[in-house]
Amino acid sequence: DGLLTNTGVAWVWTIPASLPLPAGMSEGVARRLSRLPADAVKILVTAAAIGRTFSIALLADAAGAEMDAVLDAVDSGLAASVLEPVHEQDDDTYRFAHALLVDAVLRTVSPARQRIIHRRIADLLAARSPDAVDAVAWHYARSGDGSQTYTWCRSAAERAMARYALDDATRFLELALEHANAEDQRVAAQDQLAHAAELSGRWDEVARWCDAM
Repeated sequence: DGLLTNTGVAWVWTIPASLPLPAGMSEGVARRLSRLPADAVKILVTAAAIGRTFSIALLADAAGAEMDAVLDAVDSGLAASVLEPVHEQDDDTYRFAHALLVDAVLRTVSPARQRIIHRRIADLLAARSPDAVDAVAWHYARSGDGSQTYTWCRSAAERAMARYALDDATRFLELALEHANAEDQRVAAQDQLAHAAELSGRWDEVARWCDAM
């Protein structure tokens, strides 16, 4: 595809803007999804939005579906080799058999619907598991709710900083900065980004964030 070139000294790999799946893999994913009933796909879209691994209870509430319908969708997913049980956790936890299936299921609905589903999941997690700040922040960021994204990303960053997980802290702070809607919010996020960069010894980033402030 012209992505590898030889300079006479070494081979150079040009990273493309997007890399399509090999035809065989795309066809395999499509074949698995084609075995699913339409009603099952609707519920599994919410499962995919939760993540590769999900619990039955959270799926039922996030999808707003009766438990029988959720179990039917899960059974269909198991039969089509789209889902598999996660026995090491508990009998009510399942995961998609491959990460590619998560993306493929999500692409069956519009981005607008995906944002609504992520918002529903974020609200449920915030009410039930407020300590799961990383997951709540992640779902709010995908819901398009800038105010909630800023608040939860700042909380997730603080927890990451306390664990010296500085790369995670930086990722959440950059998301917070992206969704800040006031100057004081931007400055607060930039200040924390400078602090995380300082602890990481990335002095050029420290200077950049200080200049931005």
